[in-house]
Amino acid sequence: SSSSSFGDADVLRWARRAWCERVRADGDVVVDATLGCGRDALYLALECASPDVIIRGFDVASEALEASTRAFEDARVAPRRFAFEQRCHADALEAMAATRARDVGVLMANLGYLPAPGLRADERARRTRTEASTSARLVRAGTRTLRLGGVFTVVAYLGHDGGAEENEAVRRAFAELSPKDFTVVVHAVVNRKNAPVLYVCERVQ
Repeated sequence: SSSSSFGDADVLRWARRAWCERVRADGDVVVDATLGCGRDALYLALECASPDVIIRGFDVASEALEASTRAFEDARVAPRRFAFEQRCHADALEAMAATRARDVGVLMANLGYLPAPGLRADERARRTRTEASTSARLVRAGTRTLRLGGVFTVVAYLGHDGGAEENEAVRRAFAELSPKDFTVVVHAVVNRKNAPVLYVCERVQ
C-alpha cells in the first residue's frame, strides 16, 4: 500500500470492506501488488483472512519489503502465511495472469509512492512511485487473475506529480473491460481537493 494520509480514510475503509466481503474463509489467493509499509496486507491477514490464506505481496522498493516483513513479524503473523517479493506491480501481475488466471480472490493496489512522513515536497518528488503506463498494465493483467466473485481494488492518488495522469490511465483501463465479465464501481470524496479515487472491480462471469 503506497501513499496514505488521514484524509484518505474514507477510500481505505471502503476498500477494506470490499476485501473482507470477498475473501473466502476456507482459503483464497490474496495479493497486495503495492505493499508499501504493509498496513493493508496486515489488516487483511488479521481481520479478514483465515489462517489458511497466504498473503502474497509485491513492491519495487526494498525498504517496502523490509517494512512489511517487520510489520507482519511484529504482529506475530506466522511466516507461512505471507510471501513478499521485490518486483514491479505490473510485471508481477502479468506473470500471475499467465500462470494463475481466474484464481485470485482479493487483489489490491495503492498507487503513488512509499509513505515517508516528514519529507519535503522536493524529497517526495525524487522517491520511486508508480506510473501511468505500468499501472494501466497492472489493471489489465490484474483483472485476468480474478476468480469468479473476486475483487480488485485500486486507490489512485491525485496530489503528486503525475497522479492525475495515472488516475486517468487506470480509469481508461477499467473502462475497457467487458460489462458481461466485470463490474467496476468508482468511489471518491467529491468535496475534498485532490481526494484519492477508489476503483472496485468484481468479476461477475
